[in-house]
Amino acid sequence: MKRFSVVLVDVGQGERMPLLRDDSAGLGVFEPTAFALTLRARGRAVNTLVQALRAVQLLYEMLSSSGVDLMTRIRNNELLTLGEIETVAEQCRLTKSDLDELHHGPRQGQASQIGVAALKKGQRRPTSLKQVHSNTAAIRITYVCSYLQWLADYAYLQRIPRDREVFREVAARTVSALTQRVPSKKSAGASRRKLGLTHADEARLLALVDPANPANPATSEFLRERNNLIVRMLLGLGLRRGELLGIKVQDINLAKSTVLVARRADDQEDPRRRQPAAKTHARELQIGAALMALVKSYLSSRQRLAGAKRHPYLVVSDEGAPLSLNSITWLFSSLRAELTGMEKLSAHVLRHTWNDRFSAAAEGRLTPDEEKKVRSYLMGWSEKSRSAENYTARYVEQKAHQALAEMQERMFNK
Repeated sequence: MKRFSVVLVDVGQGERMPLLRDDSAGLGVFEPTAFALTLRARGRAVNTLVQALRAVQLLYEMLSSSGVDLMTRIRNNELLTLGEIETVAEQCRLTKSDLDELHHGPRQGQASQIGVAALKKGQRRPTSLKQVHSNTAAIRITYVCSYLQWLADYAYLQRIPRDREVFREVAARTVSALTQRVPSKKSAGASRRKLGLTHADEARLLALVDPANPANPATSEFLRERNNLIVRMLLGLGLRRGELLGIKVQDINLAKSTVLVARRADDQEDPRRRQPAAKTHARELQIGAALMALVKSYLSSRQRLAGAKRHPYLVVSDEGAPLSLNSITWLFSSLRAELTGMEKLSAHVLRHTWNDRFSAAAEGRLTPDEEKKVRSYLMGWSEKSRSAENYTARYVEQKAHQALAEMQERMFNK
């Protein structure tokens, strides 16, 4: 069977375009690439295009494993069978590692854990497979539906099917059947919510990244200083990791002690193939005196790196190159290894922690409406976004649990 991958191609002037590549031929697949271009024309970010093409990749690998050529199907006024629709819906629920094993077999030296034949035939999924959250599955299936609808319109207008009207009806029924299999998006319940760190765990984390701590896992003085700054900026400003990595030195206003968090899609100054992206609105954030002192010290260390003089980005590797998203992931992996009981620690958990601390700080100082507006600005959300309400509701839930426990203590421990 063919193996497909989503790759980023530099198309000039700093713009990167993802395409679905047939790895056996080393060439991009025309139709998915054209589909991605239509999304790009509608202003979708590169990361969104990558996410859409990865869903389409799943479709192509599933069909390839059965020897199906989609364009040949279309010429014969066909699209997907009911069994294939069920299989796509099932596979959209699987983790990437299980999908890779399903389509390409286990890695060398590993035994297969997947009943591949059963799954390809559309039978019940083996219970040993890990499932992604229903929201992730819904996004994947929705992108596959969007692609099939686009492909059907493209084929119809290009007069590819032998009987265009028959094909139009077949395509409509196919997309409708797959759409019906989109799982309902669920808000994370209390057991699945990504909670921020406790105050005790926050203190443990800050102690570990202190440059003076002998247990600090960083291997050089510069890395210790940089990692400490990364953790404190994420925790103190509530930034996403992509927003942090997108900050330029000139975004730091030393006179005002502020930092500009800007949206810069396809920045020509960014040499990274996978550019960090700010998902939220641009905003200017205040930096407190203690954090600003760390920023100034880090800037002095940064300017001594020759590689850092070739670009404007604030956060760099020990060689001076702009730090990558994968490096942030690796950093938190190394921190988790040192912090027992903090297996879910990540950059995004620090954003949740910031929101928990903001809820506590706003209590009694801001009205609910003021709290929502201020939080939305600081997080870069639209005032119409419900994200602020979600964090407020979570804080209220935590206070309710605390009040209930205290009430029971008073009732039964007299």
